[in-house]
Amino acid sequence: MSIESQKFLAVLCYICSEANINEINEELLTYIKDEVGLKKLGEHNLRSQLFTNIGFLQPIPSSDKFYVNELFLDYLDGNFSDNVFNVFKLRDLEWYSELEELKNHINEIQFDEEVSIGKLLSNLYLSKYRIKNNNKYLIQAFFCDPDLDKLIKIFTASPGTEILNQFNLMDKVEMNLKNIKEKANQERILNIIINSLIEINKRILNKELNKIRQRDLLGYYTQLENKIPILKRGIVNIKIKKSACSLLNNLKEYEKVEFLATNEPKLRHELFISYLKQVGDLSGNNKEECMRKIDKCNQIIKQNPKDIPNHLIGQFKLYCSRFYKKENPHEALKLLNNYEQYYISNKNINATIFYLESLLVRMECLISTKSDIVKIESLRDRFKKISLESQYQQIFKTKRDKMDQQFNKLIKDVDEYKKTSAYV
Repeated sequence: MSIESQKFLAVLCYICSEANINEINEELLTYIKDEVGLKKLGEHNLRSQLFTNIGFLQPIPSSDKFYVNELFLDYLDGNFSDNVFNVFKLRDLEWYSELEELKNHINEIQFDEEVSIGKLLSNLYLSKYRIKNNNKYLIQAFFCDPDLDKLIKIFTASPGTEILNQFNLMDKVEMNLKNIKEKANQERILNIIINSLIEINKRILNKELNKIRQRDLLGYYTQLENKIPILKRGIVNIKIKKSACSLLNNLKEYEKVEFLATNEPKLRHELFISYLKQVGDLSGNNKEECMRKIDKCNQIIKQNPKDIPNHLIGQFKLYCSRFYKKENPHEALKLLNNYEQYYISNKNINATIFYLESLLVRMECLISTKSDIVKIESLRDRFKKISLESQYQQIFKTKRDKMDQQFNKLIKDVDEYKKTSAYV
């Protein structure tokens, strides 16, 4: 063997002997190379195959592990020949202090009991993670000895969309994620991931992300249901159910919301939002189903009025007005009577959009019911005034353009109405 190969063999012999290691694998060889800085010896001198050929390592069938030949250890430990680079000559090398430090660290890990090679490596990488604060060491520790605690650490340390790239790690602990005895850890993972999906969804809606779409998030949620079955079965704590319903309402997965929220008094708010959004979606195309959802909303408001905040009541009335404006414009006007209260009490972008839409609906209904032109023009002027304010420009352009088109059409209808009405 070349002198460089002998040096690495001496290192392996020293580590195995002093730290009582009788099994090693490729990962441990790599760790020693990197930690002690031995790559200068030449990669070809550090390969496991070389030490297998001379009998120092004996492959374990169907494994990446090797037994260490104890007779070989004894031979090298006691060989003082000048022709062999033995362990005693290691003291003269520049990296001997790093080797000693690694040996001592391994002995600390194995102080109470001898651990498996996977657990040993995992603890070594965890130590590096604590020092370097680099997530790659945490992931390496997980691969060496997968468990839910390390997976939770990885998910907690994964910023933003990075958590989506870690989904496949759950496959390494598949049995743990399906074992009901691990429910507490399973719920910790669900809580972390679902809240991350909610934050990612907010960034999608705010146009901060364009490579990920909402339907992609639904795919990740479906994966989560399959990987952690307690979510799909709905046997999770109320905090997770609440977060899941919030996400699913944004993804328009209303059946899943109803499954999680029905018969949960603390989730009436989320259930109401689900029915409310469906009223908004169905108002123009499915009258029977829309009416059923309106009834569901009214039932929740009637039975538990304190559970539904005022701004959602306003949103519900607006969506109902969409449903009634064609066939029953008087009912739509009744619903939107004094709608200003919802705008004034909650003046944000969404409230502005809803209020502007309420003006458009009222204008349309007043024209169709041949009402006083003065009332129609008052609503027109209010819309014009708000459209000149800076907040109006903060509305997404597609939504703003749609409202502008509706308004301009109504202006023409108003002009036509003035010509044909008795108020000219």
